[in-house]
Amino acid sequence: MFPEEIKSPIAKEFCTFEDSYKDLLQSENPLLRSIFEQVIQQKGKQLRPVFLLLIAKLCGEINTKTISSAAIVEILHMASLIHDDVIDNTLLRRGKKSVNAEFSNQIAVLAGDYLLAKVMNLCFEKLENDELINKCLANLTSELSDGELLQLYYSNKTEWCQENYFQIIKKKTAALFSTCAKIAAITANAPEETIQKLVLFGEYLGIIFQIKDDIFDYSPTINTGKPAFNDIREGKITIPLIYSLEKATDSEIEFVKNIIQEKNFQVENLQTLRSIVQQYKGIELATEKMEEYKKKALDILYSFPDSQVRQSLVLITNYVSERKK
Repeated sequence: MFPEEIKSPIAKEFCTFEDSYKDLLQSENPLLRSIFEQVIQQKGKQLRPVFLLLIAKLCGEINTKTISSAAIVEILHMASLIHDDVIDNTLLRRGKKSVNAEFSNQIAVLAGDYLLAKVMNLCFEKLENDELINKCLANLTSELSDGELLQLYYSNKTEWCQENYFQIIKKKTAALFSTCAKIAAITANAPEETIQKLVLFGEYLGIIFQIKDDIFDYSPTINTGKPAFNDIREGKITIPLIYSLEKATDSEIEFVKNIIQEKNFQVENLQTLRSIVQQYKGIELATEKMEEYKKKALDILYSFPDSQVRQSLVLITNYVSERKK
């Protein structure tokens, strides 16, 4: 359960953000309206805008540029998720039909493109053409695409190693959190040293978030709103399996290669795959790595003076690493 006390230091500002976000997703196009209604219903905990607003408040005061930035980043994030679901042929998002499943791949791609174009327009309309923030958003857009392309490239290879894995998740997931931190700090006029510390904190939080997600994929008893073994079905070799394959026998490695290359995901093959991860303690090792990043993230936070905002950021860090879905 998402701890609601996380939002308490920014309760008023978060309400303003939500109004702004919904307002920006208005359209006279009936098809877009239907898509946006579905998107809003699937909004989840809105962790990233909460994080952005808290970082800004840690550095100073939240202003209209902060609120607009949070809404724009959330729209960019949603565009990337819509595109990702098409690429991965994902039919469920947070337990509900994805946009591509509800409408079609063609409509989902165009809707994602529309949102990306909207982000560009909003940078001029709402951010007063702020060069620093616009550059952050432009870099984030390219990093997200770069990460997705890298993941597709490695899904057709057998180059499974930690280095490739962390390269992908830093672009696909951590970049979003670190950009939120950077934009938030910029809108609050934080000094450069503070900005750099918070960018690193955001990167660590994003890595924690993704490792936890990847652990879920090998924990089919947990209700995450998407099918178990979803990553492996898409050819994605994530950290629990990478750690396991570092210790596995040649025949076990060959088994994994074969089921991925042949896309032979019968129940018995997935059960064997889970047994390999359990035998070599892939989940435990992934959890240890996540805890390393959690410690580094908290060390950065504790370098700031104690406050209710800092406590909320500690709670977010704990929540991301301990969440159940």
